[in-house]
Amino acid sequence: PSKGREYPGVSVAERCERARAELATRGWGGLLATPSVNFTYLTDIVLERTERLTCFGLPRSGPGWMVCPGFEAERLSELAPDLEIVPWAETENPFALAVQQIVAQPGTWALEPTTAYHDATRLAAAAPGLWLADGAPLFEKLRRRKDAEELGALRRAISAAWEVHDAVVPTLAGGVTEEELARRILSAFDERG
Repeated sequence: PSKGREYPGVSVAERCERARAELATRGWGGLLATPSVNFTYLTDIVLERTERLTCFGLPRSGPGWMVCPGFEAERLSELAPDLEIVPWAETENPFALAVQQIVAQPGTWALEPTTAYHDATRLAAAAPGLWLADGAPLFEKLRRRKDAEELGALRRAISAAWEVHDAVVPTLAGGVTEEELARRILSAFDERG
């Protein structure tokens, strides 16, 4: 795991409070996110999705938590000191651990929309009667709202992308491989920071 990009204008705490407000509007008990851009948006932690369950739970009220493999617990504790880290061992069912956290805040829980089907079905199997709602509308509303700092970051990214486009397209010629083109693009982005 690593730290995501921090935008000084909007803290993780503010993003989570916005999410809680949306949960309250919908009457939902919380949200659950597995590693994804939405997970990073709410935690500022970049994780690759693997076959081992890691999930972030944000109840409508109370502290957030993260269920993760035991070997990731120390690093995640350092990256997210405000979260309750719930590590699981190889002999434990991580989905049952996540459900234990979820049922502490009853109600429908929003499931991050890119969560693997495998994870969603195993969560549902661990808690018959648990209602997991499609979290897409919630996340779409959260992600659509941008403050001045986020808008500035988007403008800088768009500008850099056009600069790279303008620098690389004139170098295209017959015989240039995809690999060579990719190196040119990455190099042009590196030059622009």
